[in-house]
Amino acid sequence: MKSTGGMLCGVLILAAACSDSGDDDGTPQQDAGRDAASADSATDAITTDAITDATADTITQEDAATDGNVPVDAGQDVSIDAGVDAGTCATAGCSADATCDQTSGVPLCTCKAGFTGSGMVCTQIDDCAINPCKNGGFCADGTNAYACSCTPGYSGATCEVLLGSCLALKVAAPTSEDGVYTIDTDGAGAGAPFQVYCDMSTNGGGWTKAYEQDINVAPAFSSKAEWMAGINTGTPSASQYAILHRLDELKSATDAFEFRLEWPVDPGAGSVQWQQLQNPLSSGAAPTISGVLMSPANQGGCGPFEGLSLSSTGATLLDGEPNSGCYWFAVGEVNQYGNGIPGYNSPGGVNGATRARLWVRAKTLATSCSAIKQANASATDGVYLLDPDGSGSIPPFAAYCDMTTDGGGWTKILQVGPSAYVPTPLASGNVATVATTDFAKLSDEAINAIGAAIGGARVYRIAGPTSSTGKKLFFASTGTFTDSAVGMGLMANALKVCENADYAACVTTTVDATYIDSDVWGVTGNDEDRYFADYGGSGVSCYNPGASGVRCFNAGASTGHAFIPNVSMWMK
Repeated sequence: MKSTGGMLCGVLILAAACSDSGDDDGTPQQDAGRDAASADSATDAITTDAITDATADTITQEDAATDGNVPVDAGQDVSIDAGVDAGTCATAGCSADATCDQTSGVPLCTCKAGFTGSGMVCTQIDDCAINPCKNGGFCADGTNAYACSCTPGYSGATCEVLLGSCLALKVAAPTSEDGVYTIDTDGAGAGAPFQVYCDMSTNGGGWTKAYEQDINVAPAFSSKAEWMAGINTGTPSASQYAILHRLDELKSATDAFEFRLEWPVDPGAGSVQWQQLQNPLSSGAAPTISGVLMSPANQGGCGPFEGLSLSSTGATLLDGEPNSGCYWFAVGEVNQYGNGIPGYNSPGGVNGATRARLWVRAKTLATSCSAIKQANASATDGVYLLDPDGSGSIPPFAAYCDMTTDGGGWTKILQVGPSAYVPTPLASGNVATVATTDFAKLSDEAINAIGAAIGGARVYRIAGPTSSTGKKLFFASTGTFTDSAVGMGLMANALKVCENADYAACVTTTVDATYIDSDVWGVTGNDEDRYFADYGGSGVSCYNPGASGVRCFNAGASTGHAFIPNVSMWMK
């Protein structure tokens, strides 16, 4: 607009400016001359840009008429000067790392999150500049983000958490070497970090040393209370050392212990490795163990190795045969015995060891025998510890695994002897054994947890060791195992069934049966072993069941049907 005194005044943002043009005739050429500092076109009459750009542009009435410009904040000045005359976001020339907004009528370029600059030029912000990765972690910059690669021993988004065991260290850094490391068993809890010695090379590595005794280093022997409380806990590489009181910290709440007791030098050099559910310090009874590996093989003391428990004698803190009155496989020896520390008595008649070490690592348990077989094709028959529901309500338990017949991977869930069968949903007897002479079973809850871990249709196998035909019954079901129900609850859905001596040779046939009984299926007629029938009740023809309600697992002899006194049931 023009003033009556010949002064050309502009509309200002944040600050005002007015320029005397002298004899302003209102021509665009004069306005353009004043706007040369802003590099606008001749029709963009923004006055004294060189001065006002630091605060705000002065926009004249002519500007508004030609460009349609509106007053803008000084902070947006660069974007406007560079792109306002283009007219739209499509031609504004914003950076590829910027967004454009023209809701106000003027295209405005703004750098995206993670970038900084004018909007016409945007540079990625270095998110690692603030050094977010702690404890020596390496920071990799991203777009509005970063990622930390932690040094061995640490975890977390910013490497702020110390790992809690030698096994965790080994998993995080597989090339870790034997030596002293710092761990924090309760993570962000109140417990202080502490140093441990880690064996990262033996049998997969990840072992934490919990105890070492060397009778050649004074004091060679200490009391049980002293071994329990901890000896030389601050020097994990020492020859006299114990953190036995921290055993529970060296496994997660849902996992079992895995121990390795070793005698590294003669006389009596050797080792025994095993899995164990109970903390050895929690009970004097023999614990539940599995996966025993001995070198040399077949070690024993007064009797077989039973896993570590509180010793029943006063000579040592822990021993491997707590119910025998002897203390071979001793840990925390109080007085010298023979050559030193009772290791094992046979084979070889070893009298004692001069050194003993106990290592521990958390053991993540398998969910089924089939899972063990899949992970290790060389797994052998025997007792294994299973935890089919992980952190669920079912505690880990011992189970017998058949790893060789019918493809292996079978978990024994039931065994029936010649006595009358009384259904129960609870665990009964000791089913974790190869013998089938006594009634025993896993609980229905445990059986169904194994089935859920396997997923889909579980295959069941019913077999008796003395069948004249050598046949076994195989069938698949997705049903819930309920011991008190007809057909154990597995008959709710159509089954795929096969009777054969070998699972690999089976040709399964879909049937709609109420009972597990070859006579009822009608697969090949009435010429199969009827001892597979589930219920000795109405509708099932069990030969000589012996008593009302007795299941045909133990059916008596009859023409064409051999007597089977013991039957077992398996699943995979």
